[in-house]
Amino acid sequence: MSGEAGNPHTGLEIGRTLRLAREKRGLSLQQVEEATKIRTRYLRDLENENFDVLPAVYMLGSLKTYAEHLGYVEEYNQWCSENEGRCG
Repeated sequence: MSGEAGNPHTGLEIGRTLRLAREKRGLSLQQVEEATKIRTRYLRDLENENFDVLPAVYMLGSLKTYAEHLGYVEEYNQWCSENEGRCG
């Protein structure tokens, strides 16, 4: 999946990708919270790509856990490779 032209920082909008995947599976944020132990408010922030609400290490760990839960590890890895400054 490729991102929209409006985001100059990444070709893949990981938050939007994960939100669409969650919705496609018919999962609520509450269901994902129960499965991943990531609070709903942080899941919403991840989906909206508000990555500054958490320290980077927690944001990356939560994002990876969320991607793994939805089966989107490749997309997460692609996002990391496009955003080396964020993923280390």
